[in-house]
Amino acid sequence: MDKINGLKISKLGFKPVLLGDFINHEGPIVSHFTDAENPHEHYVYKWVDCDDVCNRWLVAKTSEETISKFLFQQVSLFQIINQNEFVYLVDLDSDLDEKQILITKTSDLPNDYLPEADSYFDENQYEDYALQLKENILGTPNSIVLEHLLNEVLSLKRQQFETNHLLNLLIKQNKAAGSAQVLAEPESNYGTSKPQ
Repeated sequence: MDKINGLKISKLGFKPVLLGDFINHEGPIVSHFTDAENPHEHYVYKWVDCDDVCNRWLVAKTSEETISKFLFQQVSLFQIINQNEFVYLVDLDSDLDEKQILITKTSDLPNDYLPEADSYFDENQYEDYALQLKENILGTPNSIVLEHLLNEVLSLKRQQFETNHLLNLLIKQNKAAGSAQVLAEPESNYGTSKPQ
């Protein structure tokens, strides 16, 4: 296996729980994990190298939102990995025991450890787990589409509040306007809570 510059550590900074395989070819190639102690933290494992004893996995932290964007072809696997300044490289033997764990800068990875820049989700190449996950996201009220709509509404409310605030300042400063009426400023509650 390639010799990689990095910091050797004794254990991962999370407890991995396998959710499913995205790509499988005579064994897992790309898999989806979460942290047993913090299920909102997600990880992508990508097989990158092997020798006679171990398989090496690149482990990149991600989020539920980014996984959703990946399944809807808004980000690539390449982007998921490169969103991390540092990644884990984990060498596992045939019993899945960790023989070596490195933390390394993503920019120091060999090119052949990284997927292609256009490594977007393709239903024809991915396992049933990924297809089912995408279906579940589509059927969830808090899907990524709804999340984007809510963010847009909050952004519009913020812009309206800021515009009215600036107009009020201008009117107050303009003594020549005489009896100009001050616009009522809407209550600013954007960012305090999201609609359910």
